[in-house]
Amino acid sequence: MTDFKRFKDYKRESQVTNNTASYSSERPEELRMMFQMKKASVIFSCIMMLVVLNACAPTDKEASSKQGIVTEQETSSTKSGVNSASESVYKPVDSVPKISYEALERINKKFTQVISSKIEEFKKSVEKYENHKSNFNLIEAIISGSVFNGYQIIDEETAFWITKQQKYLAEQLDSFSLVYSDTSSEGIQFVAIVQPSMSNSFKNYREAIGQLRGDEKEMGVLSEIGFEKPDHYFAVDILAKDLLDIHEQIEIMDMYLTVEGGKKVPYVKEKNESKGLEKILSTYNREVNASSLMKKNDWNLYLFKDPIFVPEMIVIEVKGMSEKTKKINLKRTAF
Repeated sequence: MTDFKRFKDYKRESQVTNNTASYSSERPEELRMMFQMKKASVIFSCIMMLVVLNACAPTDKEASSKQGIVTEQETSSTKSGVNSASESVYKPVDSVPKISYEALERINKKFTQVISSKIEEFKKSVEKYENHKSNFNLIEAIISGSVFNGYQIIDEETAFWITKQQKYLAEQLDSFSLVYSDTSSEGIQFVAIVQPSMSNSFKNYREAIGQLRGDEKEMGVLSEIGFEKPDHYFAVDILAKDLLDIHEQIEIMDMYLTVEGGKKVPYVKEKNESKGLEKILSTYNREVNASSLMKKNDWNLYLFKDPIFVPEMIVIEVKGMSEKTKKINLKRTAF
């Protein structure tokens, strides 16, 4: 595996909170010192991961042997009706770590092909916001910067510059933003627009949200769903982008909102037959996605149970290529 530095691990140390756009200033020297410490830690972790994956990858002979063991144990456990603890030790050939290793190699190769263009895109989006400080340009720049939460980058100087710009943009965002975003380590970028809860959201973000969604009525449909009785669902429109163009589909293992107090609010997994809701969806030519499969490179309208004021995070657990599940935490500042 190519020797990369995991940018997302470094950034966890200095995340801003979601309910406010507060910003804790740090001197450049302190940031560089933190980055150096994280750099050593990330490189060590990558080396250890390679060692473990190489050690676990079976030979053809070992794989054949393990396949036979699985068959025997499944037969005996079926007869006895008892699950043996050893069953979890042996896996079928198509589930061994070798496949995860190959997936990681493919992901890293794709990363190296697109990383330069993504850095340039972020630079241009920051310049665009500096030249015209509109809500849309700010949101666009923050989303562009969230790409690096999952990407691997090469040089320290670029990593430092990206982190500095992300903090600067987060400071400009007020507490009424309705956009959440993040990117997984497998190159899936999620951008979510949540249902407005305060009049200030309409005043400050209606036009920007319309531009982002490509539909000037976006705020209207999300708001009306929230007021529809008796359900009062919380509506979230989610864009799922396959930035590396390697995923055949985007399958959700779980998805929920986190609110103050640690409560988890799950998404609605069954179709709602409410006439009021159907009327709203028909008026705006929308449909609700209640399945575990997200439309790739498109918007997906999901409903969540219980009325919510402002979610702290949108947590999406996706079926991964290199791991069974990848958890992505979408935040308002994307940092």
